[in-house]
Amino acid sequence: MNIDFLLKHTRSSPDQVAVVSGEQRHTFGDIGRAYAQASQMLADMGIASGGVVAVRADYSPMSIALVLALIERNCILVPISNTIKAIESYLRILEQSFIIFRLGSFSRNLRNELKKSRKIYFVDTGVRNAVINNLNPPDLRSDTGGLW
Repeated sequence: MNIDFLLKHTRSSPDQVAVVSGEQRHTFGDIGRAYAQASQMLADMGIASGGVVAVRADYSPMSIALVLALIERNCILVPISNTIKAIESYLRILEQSFIIFRLGSFSRNLRNELKKSRKIYFVDTGVRNAVINNLNPPDLRSDTGGLW
């Protein structure tokens, strides 16, 4: 998707209001400046065309610009929400994809069993390592005991 028309508008009408979020008003100029920053940030991070990026954002100029920069790079955008319903949905998808599995608590007293929390285990530890950004060999890791 080409966003040139929007970028031209950021240059031709920088003082025009583009986004209103609550009491805040953001202009096309704000969006244009944030877009330049977001594009540079993606380049610095090595996000290539077609990459998959998860984003949790609001309606700030930087968030909007980041989405636009990802669209311009033909990236796949995965929105993230922190509501309980959304988190349950993410966990269900990860479980159905055999990336994690949930293990309920065990108690002989059924009332206590419902109160106790579940444990979530990674079936694919490579995904877990990518999430925590630790891809070191096992002999160099401080969390080896937690992996197995």
